[in-house]
Amino acid sequence: MPKAPESVPLVKISPRGATRLKAGHVWVYRSDIVSADNVAPGSVVRVTDHRGKPMGTALYSSSSQIAVRMISNDQVTDFPALLRQRIAAAIAYRESLVRDTDAYRLIFSEADFLPGLIVDRYRDIRATGSFILIDPSTNFTAGAGMIIDAIRDDHAAQYRPNAAERLVKLARSASSHEEAVAAMQRAIEELLK
Repeated sequence: MPKAPESVPLVKISPRGATRLKAGHVWVYRSDIVSADNVAPGSVVRVTDHRGKPMGTALYSSSSQIAVRMISNDQVTDFPALLRQRIAAAIAYRESLVRDTDAYRLIFSEADFLPGLIVDRYRDIRATGSFILIDPSTNFTAGAGMIIDAIRDDHAAQYRPNAAERLVKLARSASSHEEAVAAMQRAIEELLK
């Protein structure tokens, strides 16, 4: 369910930071943060200038020198839907351009309006995948990694296709975030046996 705008944390930026955003920049550096009270790392935030004028919506980092990565100049009320739409657009764009190769950058961060997200494709190895677990209540990254179901001669009979797809199904069938993390950890341990 989308969050009401007033429930989304607020980050105020300096006049210099606002000028940079107006000029087309998509990052705000830590030195240009005026206030970010009680904003959890990884949060989707509303960004305003020092006077309170809305500047858009961003992702917030409490540890990077790039404290704010803009995702829209408007208020975003349904971040998961926006994320799905932008990922689909990035994939469609690459599929229209890429020819005669099986290794390329599928999602390229700010170039695809997906700040901080880079996804590379290396062949169609169905037993390889990656995952990111996001805690929806805090927007914290709960876990991330690469899954490689190595196929060796001695394991060929135990080959299990599409490990990443199995993990996605496990996560979707869980009734809570904690259950999803536990199920995925068990599945990863099983893959590594």
